[in-house]
Formats: sequence, structure tokens, C-alpha cells
Amino acid sequence: MSKYRDRGYWISQHFYWQSMMHYLWYALRFRSFTFFSACAPAIDLGGMLDENKSDIYDLLPDRFVPNTIRVSGKDNISMEQIEIVGLTFPLIVKPNIGFRGYKVVKVFNLQELNSFISAQSERREWLIQEFLDYEKEYSLLFYRIPGSGRRGITSLVEKIYPFIVGDGERTLEELIDVYENPFIDRDLVIRRFQEKLKKVLAANEKLVLDEIGNYARGSKFLDIRNQIDLEMEEVMRDYFKEVNGLDFFRMDFKSDNLDAFKQGEFKILEINGAKSEPIHIYDPKNKFLSNVKTIVQHWVTIKNVVKERKKQGNYRFPTTRYGLKSLIAIKKLVK
Repeated sequence: MSKYRDRGYWISQHFYWQSMMHYLWYALRFRSFTFFSACAPAIDLGGMLDENKSDIYDLLPDRFVPNTIRVSGKDNISMEQIEIVGLTFPLIVKPNIGFRGYKVVKVFNLQELNSFISAQSERREWLIQEFLDYEKEYSLLFYRIPGSGRRGITSLVEKIYPFIVGDGERTLEELIDVYENPFIDRDLVIRRFQEKLKKVLAANEKLVLDEIGNYARGSKFLDIRNQIDLEMEEVMRDYFKEVNGLDFFRMDFKSDNLDAFKQGEFKILEINGAKSEPIHIYDPKNKFLSNVKTIVQHWVTIKNVVKERKKQGNYRFPTTRYGLKSLIAIKKLVK
């Protein structure tokens, strides 16, 4: 199945091109091509381009951040480095700069870890994190208007990892072969389950193929905005009340359920600032006109945050040159 036949691909294109129109309009209004940086000034360029994930983790309350170590280049990682910070396999490895699940992998032993890093063609920083064994993964888009107390959650999804279901007859290899998902990395899946490919899955037996909750990696997004309530908004306010300069962001996190999240039982996978999408638009139940309105409101919210930040008179937009330099850097990293 080609990605061009997948609805999510066209949703992504729609978001990009409609967003470009809004971006250019607001760039004209604010007289700056980097105006978006003011919606999350604690992050370089508001989190639009090549910010370091580790810098964002440093902003967050420690209790919500996965146990993480940062390594550079292609040097072999020792077991001592892993154990000294209390990490155990399996682990998640991700580039310190990246997006959309780019080069994020789950590794099960030290050999896999070092093989992956040494196989990369470029030198870069990597984050090695604990694998979070919570039952579910969510994504939440939150905003607060500086100085006003106004806040809200504009998007909430549950991420459904790609999976296959056995029929008691076909092998794992056969089920993977007929699985229709244009974004699944079949080579990666085959390598991961190499020793089980000839196994016949029992009827109704479910097997998750990839645990990186990104559409570009085969996950689907279930719109659960109907579960947003005042309590959820209040706990978000409390969780981030000590974090200054982070007023518009999407938080990807894992928890057993939303009630557990409200009790503080969760860990943050990633924070995205100005480049955040209201990813509930990828749920097929949301139609074209609904998505158009969502994207309009998305940019109106960004505008409102930026406008209030500028009104306070304590923020200057980065230069266009600086923004272009960052854009070129991220293009090189993910080419």
C-alpha cells in the first residue's frame, strides 16, 4: 500500500499547506519570520526547528522525565554507563535533535545499542532512555496565555500502535507480509522478530509491531477530546506552574490511563513547542471542514500567546538569519 493512498498522508499535507498560509499572514502581522518563538521562549526558536530534546527535559519537573543519559558520537557504550544511572534493557535510543520518530529505536541488549549507533553515517548526540512500560501513550496540546490565567487543552489523542492479530493458521511472517500500513518499517519489524517469524499466532492473539507512537512509524491516533475536563486543565496548570516560558506545547506521554495521569502517574516522552500539530485531525472520524476549522483555531491560539507575550514588552523575536540557520541545520540532520 502506497503512502499516497493513505488518508493520514494527505492530512499531513493539508496541515502543512494551510499552516503555511497562516504562518505567512502572522509573519506579516508581527513583522517577523520567527514570531512563533514567542509562544515557547524557554525553547530555542519556540521549539519549531532544531532544539535539543535534552534542553527541554532540563526545564521539566524531574519526576515526569524518563531516566536518561546523553552520549556523543559513535563511541561504544559500556554496561557500566548504563547501570550507573539505574537503566536496564530494553532501552529507547533517540537523536537529541529530531522529529516524527526519526531514528528512534528500541534496543534489547548492549550489542544492539552499540551496533545501531556505530551504523549511523553522521556523528550526533544520542539520548538513551528507560523504556516506559505503561499501558497507553497519549498526546495532549496545551496552551496558556501569559499573564492572564487563561489556559486550555485543544487536542487529546490516544495513540494506537501498529499490531497484527493471529488467526491460528498463518505464521508471523505471513501476517506481517499482508499487513497494510504504508508507514511501518517492515525491515525493522522483520529484524526484531527474526527468531519468531515461523511461529503461528493463535486465533485473536495480538502482537504489537512497533512501540514508537508516531504516525510516520505506523501508529494511529484516536481523538479523545471528549475526555478533556476542567480537572485535566487544572492538573496541567499545576504540573507546569514552575516552568516559565513554555506556554504552547504538545506533550507526548505514557500512563496507564487518564485517571492515573491526573494523579501524577505518568512520564513525558517528548515536548514539542511551536511545531506541534493538533494530531486529533488524523482520526478518520474528523472530516475535512472540521480539520480546516481546527487548524484555523490552532494558529489563532499561537497568535494570542505571541501577542500577549509581546504586549508584556520583555521579548524580542530572533532574527530571520538565525531562523534560517536553524532550518538548514535540521534539514541536514534528517535528510
